[in-house]
Amino acid sequence: MKFRPHRGGLYESMKETVEVDSLEALKAHLLKTWLGHLGHLTCKYYCYDARIGWHTYIICENGHPIGFTDGKLE
Repeated sequence: MKFRPHRGGLYESMKETVEVDSLEALKAHLLKTWLGHLGHLTCKYYCYDARIGWHTYIICENGHPIGFTDGKLE
């Protein structure tokens, strides 16, 4: 699964895309790269993004968007 962080624009976000295979792997990536702590993460369907061909899921931490994936992480 691909994860891209929420940034100012799509180009900036896509430059930071990484592969993750589970919600636990995403948590480990986030803790290691740019968050010093994590609250409650959720993953829910957001939209189809024709610009990049993703069925996009939004990842939120404590209700705040932090990024997007191209599939549902559980």
